[in-house]
Amino acid sequence: RVEGDGYNVNVPLDVVTDQGYGDEQYLLIWRDVLLPIAKEFAPDIVLISAGFDACIGDPLGQMRITPPCYGLLTRLLLNVCPKVAIVLEGGYNLMTMPRAICCCNYALLAGAKQQTNNYDVSEFYNEFKENITDQNGDDAFDVWSTKYADDLVERDYNRYIKQYRKKKGIQSNVSDEEDFSLQS
Repeated sequence: RVEGDGYNVNVPLDVVTDQGYGDEQYLLIWRDVLLPIAKEFAPDIVLISAGFDACIGDPLGQMRITPPCYGLLTRLLLNVCPKVAIVLEGGYNLMTMPRAICCCNYALLAGAKQQTNNYDVSEFYNEFKENITDQNGDDAFDVWSTKYADDLVERDYNRYIKQYRKKKGIQSNVSDEEDFSLQS
């Protein structure tokens, strides 16, 4: 067996809603799939080819990850492996992508750190805002949250997935009782 065998995983996400997946769904994937694999593998270093197509408002990715969630995802990874390097790749929303990059950079500079609730984006964002200020003091960083406020409202994905399967006649190995909600 080659070292690393069994630790390579893809998590394909099909946009089955009119809204795309957001912070809650991505945090579930990290908590239940990616972080356990990373902990078991225990890498010496993690290199990330960081594309921001999944950032809220990106026309290509059509997902809804907020800039502070990108920072929190970075922090969660740092808590598993303190040696993380990020190489910028892409993203097409010039309002949210730079802010997501800034949140990732903040997480890298702050280093590994446990939060009161490890999966609470608001806790990360409040800490970020306490430590990073806009040069003019005008809260320009937060403009994304106003522009995309409607997209920040979480939909009931359990209901969406069931309706989508029924509408499309899709058979799935996931039972109708499966819950896709983030539990703290």
